[in-house]
Parts: sequence; C-alpha cells; structure tokens
Amino acid sequence: ELWKRLEERGRVDDEKDAILARWTVFDRTTKEMSEILKANNVKIAEVDGVGKIEQITERLEKVLKEWGTI
Repeated sequence: ELWKRLEERGRVDDEKDAILARWTVFDRTTKEMSEILKANNVKIAEVDGVGKIEQITERLEKVLKEWGTI
C-alpha cells in the first residue's frame, strides 16, 4: 500500500530506485527502534494504516484509549 501511494504521488524523487532506498532505511531503522523499545518495556502497537483517514484515526484513538493516554 505504501509503495503504491508513493508511486502515485508522481514526484520526481519517487522513482522505483529512490523509493526502494528510502524503504530499506525506513524498514531497518523501524525494526531496530521497535526492538529497543520492546527491550525497555515501552508499549508498541501495530495499527493498520490502510483505509480512509477517518478509519485510521479511529484505530489510532482506540489504541491510545486502551493505553489510557486519551
């Protein structure tokens, strides 16, 4: 889904090689940070980011409410 969204933006720097390079860095750093946070008992939740903005917002709010942060 993310790859499709990036390609659809039509920016000059959104060619396949550029997207792949950015995705590789994002994926590696996200996994590393996730492992560090989990090792330090920091709450982490995966939220489905596919759908309408309102749907995604509802999913995020649900997690935050479950955690008692909102």
